Amino acid sequence: MNAGRTAIRRSDEVAEVIARDIRSGVLSTGTWLKQVDVERRYQASRADVRRALEILLQRRLVEQIPERGFYVPFPDERRHRELRELRVTLETSMAPSIINNATTGNLEELSALAQRFQDAVENGSIADRYEQNQAFHVALAQLCSNREVVKLVVDLRGYVPAAPMSQWPDMARARLSSQEHFAMIDAIKAGDVDELKKLFEAHIAQPDVGL
Repeated sequence: MNAGRTAIRRSDEVAEVIARDIRSGVLSTGTWLKQVDVERRYQASRADVRRALEILLQRRLVEQIPERGFYVPFPDERRHRELRELRVTLETSMAPSIINNATTGNLEELSALAQRFQDAVENGSIADRYEQNQAFHVALAQLCSNREVVKLVVDLRGYVPAAPMSQWPDMARARLSSQEHFAMIDAIKAGDVDELKKLFEAHIAQPDVGL
């Protein structure tokens, strides 16, 4: 386990950092999360680590075996498929609001985030790709006026471990995700609600691309 990370104490912060490491593949499926190792890695107290693991258990990002502890589970394909279907419904419903609310500044920010993801695809690690992909999609969702829908969409993204090598198993898949980001921006600029919906659906519905 690596030391030297910024000290984190609050259980919700610890949970979020562990969740990020699970989704990006830093903590791979099958990894046991021994409490003492987690405390050391994230420089957190025993109480905060325990509560963080309970939060992740509720979100089904980890599982627990009594008397053995917590571990990162293997993917549940049925659950992931159903979550993708729910995301398609929610995210396509946001398209009109996103287009109505997007300003020149918002589009510039999205373009910069899309470029960062593209750079991560060409030159970064799997974890870099995950971080930049997540940043783009969160910024995009936040253009929707319905705060409850935004929260649901962002939360749903956090309920699906990424399994990075299946998310972007090769450069062609990663580059396709990048191209779709830029196409979404173009659809927003054009005010094309139907095209944006189609792009959202294609981007989400393919289980191996742009989760």
